[in-house]
Amino acid sequence: MSDHVYQLLLVEDSLAEAHLFKEVLRTWAVRHLLTVVKDGWEAMAYLNRHGYFAEAPKPDLIFLDLSMPGLDGFETLRQIRHHEDIEIASVPVIVLTNSSAPSDVKRAYQAGANCYITKPSTLEQSYELMAAVEWFWFEINKLPPPALAREPKPQTERSE
Repeated sequence: MSDHVYQLLLVEDSLAEAHLFKEVLRTWAVRHLLTVVKDGWEAMAYLNRHGYFAEAPKPDLIFLDLSMPGLDGFETLRQIRHHEDIEIASVPVIVLTNSSAPSDVKRAYQAGANCYITKPSTLEQSYELMAAVEWFWFEINKLPPPALAREPKPQTERSE
């Protein structure tokens, strides 16, 4: 496995679900840092580096719940995919939600999801699922490389 520390963003309004997610990730071999935000508004603030998130790193992978108050997962996903920064717009998004409704699956993919996973109902299934997610996304799949430091644009001379 790589020495790279992957930046993960979890967008989840349930504190219990977020806690469970953190616990399950402790079993991952891949090095990672997890940031949890409580809704779509916070996710967009994070991705736009507003306020408290001014120094936030670009995530390598986003886990997104669909059912949240305010800015729901579908609209959050649309905003990510239409982001002015192509590096943000292209971050892989895994929808991780309680819904298994075919209409939600379809809407999520139409909005730009890279993967749709229904949350498991038991702790054992959660560990199995997240082991499979780690294996696929970090061993089988090739994620976009980390953002390279951007060089400042050269100043152009103005003719007067």
